[in-house]
Amino acid sequence: MLNMAYRQSMQGHNVLFVTLEDSKEACMFKQIALMSDITLNTLQSVRPDSKTDELKGYMPTFKEQLEKMGNFWIVDKSEKEFRVSDLRAVINEIGVENLDAIYVDYIGKIMPSLGMKTATMYEGSKEVAASLRRLAMETAIPMVTAAQINRGGMKKEIDDLDMDSISESVAIVHSADLAIILANHDDTARDYLNERLYKIVKNRIAGKHGFCSSFYWDLGTLKIFDKTEIHEWIDYAKKTGDNRDWLDGNPNQGKTTEIKKQNSPNEGEIDNIITEAKKYA
Repeated sequence: MLNMAYRQSMQGHNVLFVTLEDSKEACMFKQIALMSDITLNTLQSVRPDSKTDELKGYMPTFKEQLEKMGNFWIVDKSEKEFRVSDLRAVINEIGVENLDAIYVDYIGKIMPSLGMKTATMYEGSKEVAASLRRLAMETAIPMVTAAQINRGGMKKEIDDLDMDSISESVAIVHSADLAIILANHDDTARDYLNERLYKIVKNRIAGKHGFCSSFYWDLGTLKIFDKTEIHEWIDYAKKTGDNRDWLDGNPNQGKTTEIKKQNSPNEGEIDNIITEAKKYA
């Protein structure tokens, strides 16, 4: 979801990202990886005592991206109970007029309203989903969140996935205008190991119900690329050193595109990148 929020902010939109799972520091590392193309393993292995004053390599890239980006807020609520009323408070603090999109990671971590007695998980999830929808309608701000797939859905191929594959409550999908399901990582319809299939199972906006496609990700930075960017994804391995493996069973099985990593930054450069990024966190 952070990938989606980042890509939207790079189009000049003002985006709020509320994390209920990862810490703000973890999100910051992921954000730096997306912006600098430095792998997460490299970023997180830097010794905190190796600070230097040298800003090399990636600072011009940061500056260029920050000039294009809209405002991007990352709010960490991972250590406290979080309700839709808390999201309303965050929105009011920033200002409704200052936001173009909101991402909440993820809906299963949102608690039902205070005072509401829910006999089942279904009722709790239904109340949360309906409250999110009401808030989105009231503020006229699109909201994006995620839910897990149930055990039955994890065993299904892409063609068999539907709204009943959502974990906790199908009522989550009932409140949504658009619902997209990611297929299980082991789906055999893929061509590449680092490819993920998705399917639109509900769309009140523009049709295309049942539409299936895929995207690709890099294991080094977790950056995602859509199907029209497959050549960029393959070339991106030059920066991260990640492989582009074909899936077993594909006609190209056994073939691996191994691209050596180029221009690997030293620890001093990375430390300065992290230090500079904290100014914008």
